[in-house]
Amino acid sequence: MGNRIIGIFLMVVVAAFAFAGGQRERDEDQTPRQAESADETRQTDTEPGTPIGTTISRDEIATINGVGILREDFETAVAQTRQRFQMQGQPVSEAQMEEFRTEILDQLIAEELLYQDALSKGLDVSDDAVDAQFQQIRGQFQTDDEWQQALDANNTTESELRMQIRRGDLIQQVIETAVADSAGAQITDAEVQEFYDGHPEFFDQGEQIAARHIIVSTQGMESEAEIAEARERIEAIRQELLAGADFAELAREYSDDGSALQGGDLGTFGRGQMVPEFEQAAFALEEGEISGIVQTQFGFHVIEVTERMDTGMVPIADVSQSIREYLGQQQQADALSEYVERLRDEADVVVHG
Repeated sequence: MGNRIIGIFLMVVVAAFAFAGGQRERDEDQTPRQAESADETRQTDTEPGTPIGTTISRDEIATINGVGILREDFETAVAQTRQRFQMQGQPVSEAQMEEFRTEILDQLIAEELLYQDALSKGLDVSDDAVDAQFQQIRGQFQTDDEWQQALDANNTTESELRMQIRRGDLIQQVIETAVADSAGAQITDAEVQEFYDGHPEFFDQGEQIAARHIIVSTQGMESEAEIAEARERIEAIRQELLAGADFAELAREYSDDGSALQGGDLGTFGRGQMVPEFEQAAFALEEGEISGIVQTQFGFHVIEVTERMDTGMVPIADVSQSIREYLGQQQQADALSEYVERLRDEADVVVHG
């Protein structure tokens, strides 16, 4: 699994708070049942490719010390992963999804291994701690109807959610134990320098500009007459700017977005951070130059570049703390990964496919 343990950490700790699917409710003091004592009434069948006489559950995709991971929960996790990528505008190919399916199953197995480890160690979570986290989640919904809709949409109940919170806290306790030594390890200056030198692509800031704009929004406009009027307004503003009017004052008076409070200031940005039409116009300007009218999906803009910065590497002094934090997280991820691998080696893990 390697550094995929980051995904494990997110899944097992955050799952309860995001209403992600997971193991069905069971008592926290239940010990892992052995494979030979699994429910014999469950529907089974001989699967193609398995040895003759071997039967496995249609309902479980894997078992860990006899405790099953439901196919329903696995497919839910797969669907949620695909949806997250789609919401971010990143389509996922079938080949990529097959790889994700393997990783997600590894993550679910790791979660169960860590949970069973917590039970074997006699770890516990107080009812008050569970209730505090439950109330924090419940407080995000203003009405009982909204709350119930959220529970229904995630195929869970209040009692199951409380169980997931308790489960997540127990797993978190195991994780903290597993990474305790690495969490206290100091990252040396030499390690920071080595990472900085070895990953220039992370620290090349590329071409940077500082800019400000004034926007006349066209959001919600449907008629050509409304859009034409908005264009006339931005043209009149542009003419005032060309005649010497103060950009910041006009932005505060006329601009239709939050940057108006800062006189239209957008700060510093590089390529790939703005919508294409805006970026193309902005990077074509010289310092102090006023753009023509730029139309984007948000409306009509007038842009001024206030500063252009030379390309080059971000100084190591500016990023050393971030590198230390990243390397520290990697050390903890590696330690947790090794811990999970040891648990898996010692466990009876069967993947049914």
